[in-house]
Amino acid sequence: KHLRLNIEHAESRHNKNNIHSMADVGDDGGERKLPFVIGAGLGRTGTLSLKTALDALGYRTFHMHAILSGDAGIEPWFDAARARTKNGRDAEAAAVRAAESVLDLGYNATTDFPVCLLYRELLELRPDARVILSVRTSGEEWSRSVMDTIGSVGDIIAGVP
Repeated sequence: KHLRLNIEHAESRHNKNNIHSMADVGDDGGERKLPFVIGAGLGRTGTLSLKTALDALGYRTFHMHAILSGDAGIEPWFDAARARTKNGRDAEAAAVRAAESVLDLGYNATTDFPVCLLYRELLELRPDARVILSVRTSGEEWSRSVMDTIGSVGDIIAGVP
């Protein structure tokens, strides 16, 4: 089966690119729900471009920007990180709670850090999801990109309890 998306250009106050996704059209011409999409690639591998493309197709995509803008709470992510560093039995449960928080907020696609680390948990919650793994051409190129951009926030994050 092929997924056909019907996209038309339209005036929209909510979309600066004037692209409006009308519907995901099934083979019978009826409207069909978009499949859940899990972006499993780390930051600096085109995750913002992927988010932009998915949003243009009608998705509501969770990206680090959702946390930074306050649209999504940061506590589930801190809880999951704390549980993982303690290597306790709570680590898996905390990761599932963080993944569920994304779903509870109505997102139907994910990309970027930290949600890319929960691809397994998301796939368990949405077994029919499509997974997209974005990569850089080399580890050195990825590392250089991280250090030139998001890597500089490490000192700021180190001070977070």
